[in-house]
Amino acid sequence: MKRYGFYSWETADIKDANGLTLRDYYDILSGLWCADTCAPRMRDEWNY
Repeated sequence: MKRYGFYSWETADIKDANGLTLRDYYDILSGLWCADTCAPRMRDEWNY
């Protein structure tokens, strides 16, 4: 089972009107966040 980094991820099974759970949104957003999309002043500290 994949582990997530947000509180109460184990029970985040409720789906929204689009059929997505909080874990789905976490996966989507995690795929978008990267050093290139990080604020330039913080790129040296990027660690995800």
